[in-house]
Amino acid sequence: MTETPELSLLKSCTSEFIVRYFDAFISSDSLWIVMEYCRCGSLGSFIRNGNRLSEDEIRDVMACSLLGLAYLHSNKVMHRDIKSDNLFISEKGLIKLGDFGLSEQLNSATSHRSLICGTASYMAPEVFDEHTCLESDIWSLGITAIELAEGKHPYESHSIMRIMKRISTEAPPSLSSSRWSADFVDFVCQCLTKEPAERPKASSLLQHPFVADAVARIKNCGFSSIISELAKRKGNSSTSAASSTSAVPSTNMAMNTTVDIPVKNTTVDIPVMNMPPPPPQQPFPPVIPQGLSNPLPPPPPMIMSALPDYCPPTEEPSPEAHEKEAPQPSEDQSVPAPDGSNPAENDKGEKKENGGDSEELRLCIKGYSDFAGVSESVKSITTADDICNAGDGFEFVLEHFHLLESITVGNHSFNKAIRFSISSIPSVKRICIGEASFNFNPSDGGKTALSFEVTECNALEFISIDPQSFRHFNSFKLDTCSSLRSLSIGHVDYDSNNFTYADFILGCGLLGLETIHVGDGCFSRGTRCILNDLNAVKSMVMGMGAFEGHKRKECIATFLDLPSMNTLISKGSGFKNYDTFTVRNVRRLGVVQLPDTCEAANDFWEKWKQGTVNEDGYYDYDYRYYHEPGYYQDDDDDDDDDNDDDDDDDEGDDDNDYYDDNDDDDDDDDDDDTLYIERFADFNDMDETIHAIITDDNVCNGKSGYEFVLERYHALEFLSVGNNCLNKTVRFSLSYLPSLFRISIGEDSFNFNPSDGGNTILSFMITSCNALESVFINKQSFTFFNSFNLDTCCSLRSLTIGHVNQDSNNFTYADFILNSALLQLSNISVGDGCFSKGTRCVLGGLINLKSMVMGMGAFEGHMRKECVAALTNLPSLEVLVSKGNSFKNYDTFTATGVCCYAE
Repeated sequence: MTETPELSLLKSCTSEFIVRYFDAFISSDSLWIVMEYCRCGSLGSFIRNGNRLSEDEIRDVMACSLLGLAYLHSNKVMHRDIKSDNLFISEKGLIKLGDFGLSEQLNSATSHRSLICGTASYMAPEVFDEHTCLESDIWSLGITAIELAEGKHPYESHSIMRIMKRISTEAPPSLSSSRWSADFVDFVCQCLTKEPAERPKASSLLQHPFVADAVARIKNCGFSSIISELAKRKGNSSTSAASSTSAVPSTNMAMNTTVDIPVKNTTVDIPVMNMPPPPPQQPFPPVIPQGLSNPLPPPPPMIMSALPDYCPPTEEPSPEAHEKEAPQPSEDQSVPAPDGSNPAENDKGEKKENGGDSEELRLCIKGYSDFAGVSESVKSITTADDICNAGDGFEFVLEHFHLLESITVGNHSFNKAIRFSISSIPSVKRICIGEASFNFNPSDGGKTALSFEVTECNALEFISIDPQSFRHFNSFKLDTCSSLRSLSIGHVDYDSNNFTYADFILGCGLLGLETIHVGDGCFSRGTRCILNDLNAVKSMVMGMGAFEGHKRKECIATFLDLPSMNTLISKGSGFKNYDTFTVRNVRRLGVVQLPDTCEAANDFWEKWKQGTVNEDGYYDYDYRYYHEPGYYQDDDDDDDDDNDDDDDDDEGDDDNDYYDDNDDDDDDDDDDDTLYIERFADFNDMDETIHAIITDDNVCNGKSGYEFVLERYHALEFLSVGNNCLNKTVRFSLSYLPSLFRISIGEDSFNFNPSDGGNTILSFMITSCNALESVFINKQSFTFFNSFNLDTCCSLRSLTIGHVNQDSNNFTYADFILNSALLQLSNISVGDGCFSKGTRCVLGGLINLKSMVMGMGAFEGHMRKECVAALTNLPSLEVLVSKGNSFKNYDTFTATGVCCYAE
């Protein structure tokens, strides 16, 4: 078949957002089309299999689609059949427009076609009048957006004639503003403008608020991390056929698609047939169709084999990263044992080499594109120096690579990244970050959230971060890495300045951590340095200026329950601007050095040198208590008159009486230790000696935006909130309360209901309360709270939320995520309707959990969002009971490491 202008047109489309067309030929009266292969298939097949897309995923799908349409329309090309079946998921992290059998080149951008082609239910009104134009593609994109959002076509189950009538005469379909954001609803509305002259062009829609940020991010990075994750989800459910990059597989076109193409000066409609795939592992033979003198060109390689210890030269364009076929062992090679051990390994754990080739699968990153399509079987990821420093907003996120053992990032790399996240990688043992990497410096004065997070990596043993990396990151989270032994951030005696603006908080999720080294200037403008319940920590060494503290903010240093800690050394200015310095149950301190520090820390240092720190390792000093008159209210002046003899004795006491817990005279009056709340003003009477807080019923309901926050009350043991209280509160937070052992919340409390459709963050948080044993929340409390965080409460045994067999509806919109920081938790009871519109129910590493009972409709799941339930490493679980409808709308339910449970 001779090449026509139409064929030349299709071959000329080379955008990354277009499925590449290579050639066509006629065989046995059928037209065969050779196109780029998209192994992950189309979005249409994905949603027909019951999958749902989030709004963020739809946003990036629309952004890629518009970039593809803008390219086509700028070349005066109409696609003419935009629909979910023709949006293909690329392993590169992009959406590609495919099936160009209906595309037409126009003589001008305002030309029209008279032939009706395409799929009727996606057609714009003008198409039925035979006035197809470029903007007709935009209408089809709007219909596709609704289909992706709702999981079904707006004209589903309608006949062709009914569809034509509705599209031509009725108002366009739309999205519900209660379920989707205003920007998304407006985007669809603009796409479905009935008059084509008023309908926006693709180039204009690229600036729409719904997609503008995604368009900029995808242009800068060259791919979408969100689409990459979508490709993994889709790829996991597909077969792994056609793994050879030399094969030329067929297009995935629908059988009823027609191609309008001239053959021998006659326009005919020829059905497009699916080319049969080649046999597995066999290259597709060269094809020389009749009328062509040369074989069809092979498609460009879509993937790069991650060869052992191989990195392409830096001056060459970076090929795309991909999986490597697992080598088949020869007869003289050892085959790995079922437990993962390798007989070929020597005593040091090093693998024998055969011909210089390592059996490990290592991936070397030389550019952004190498992240696309990374195999889940990769064991080592290494990046070169001076790479990936263009494109704002990149997120370095690795999770669920179950075989990954090592992550190494070179120097001066990823300096526009705003997030570093390593999570749920069970095999990773080592993370090393080079010098001056991840150094994005936003121009908004620190308002941009730059986050570092390493969690749920329980084989991780070592973290090393070289100086000047993550310099401007203001969030540092390291949790649930129970095998971590060594944490090294920057270099002592060397300008490091890592995490200048971040807080440093480590808890019991790091059970094995032994040594901490923090270089000069690290965490120097943070406000928190907290080490809590780290049983194995032996030493902490800090460089000059590390943890110096923010001069204009309250800064708190806390060292709690560190029974093995022997060494605490600062090279100078550590905690210099800190207000509070607390040490408790740190009994083995043999070396302490805190020069040029705050008065609080210096006082502790002096008492340690004198040996006057009491036997249980307790020291608590708040600078303001002694140096800011009136900072604490003293409500016991009148009582002191009755104890003059005691007062006289007190005057003669030395400083050691600060630690004296003998309060026999005060024990006669329990009211001295209990604060009763009847109005907001009563909270002003709180001091750090309070043991119990109790509120009446029906109090404190008049102050909108109130935040119920308690922290650092070291003597507080009991909190009880009555019924129908604090119903304008937007935040409930209890943290760093080492003596608190019981929390009880009454009925119908904390029930603020914002009028913004759930956009307001209403947060519940209990963290770092390691004496806490019981949490009880009565029904109908926290009904509208959409954030639930319970963490680092290692003595908690019982969690009760609402009542089973009674309408409870606590935390209707929140996710429920509990991890191994709740070591002793044994019983969970969740009442009817609780967490019913959340999307996550995740329990991991709760080794003592024995039972979980759920009422009717608890964890029912959001019907229009992806919902995931995961039970991981619950070896003691014996009872898992639901009264009905739990996980009813969940998409995924997994149970791993659950030895036995009953429903």
